[in-house]
Amino acid sequence: KYLGITSLSSIVRIDAKFAAEHQMIVIDCLEDQDETIRRKTLELLYSMTNEKNLEVIVSRLLKFLGQSQDNYLKADLVQRICDLAQKFSRTPIWYFNTINELIEIEHKHVSDTTLQNTMRLIAEGQCEDEDEDEELRAYCVNHYFNMLESEKTYPDQLYKIMAWVIGEYGFLCSHSM
Repeated sequence: KYLGITSLSSIVRIDAKFAAEHQMIVIDCLEDQDETIRRKTLELLYSMTNEKNLEVIVSRLLKFLGQSQDNYLKADLVQRICDLAQKFSRTPIWYFNTINELIEIEHKHVSDTTLQNTMRLIAEGQCEDEDEDEELRAYCVNHYFNMLESEKTYPDQLYKIMAWVIGEYGFLCSHSM
């Protein structure tokens, strides 16, 4: 496995499309017992991610993050997930949901820059259409309102974002108060 991952890593540097057909096999290597193989797999997944496979890879990385016990690996993984989401996200709602899930799983390693980028996305939008930006804001407000109704405990960073979003855009909430 180690030689296969190392070889595929070299091939990906030349052209990432060659690794696409092996993507699921590579993702399965995250479950390997060997720490070296898992780390090489993470490197390979990071380098082979693009707009087409982003959601599949990030969902598996989030799952892996939730199971990891290594704090150094968690910090690296959080940063890589943030980088991938920032670089390849196709929709603002996917980015918003991914960052929220990331904060819930491993809030200790999520940077202030990521939190600010999330709030900036909500405030400024990403679309050229103001109606789509309003839909994003309404989605965020309703999502956070639903989270608060669940009575679950969340990390402080998430409460701060929730407070700001609901304070700024609470008028877009579809819930009766």
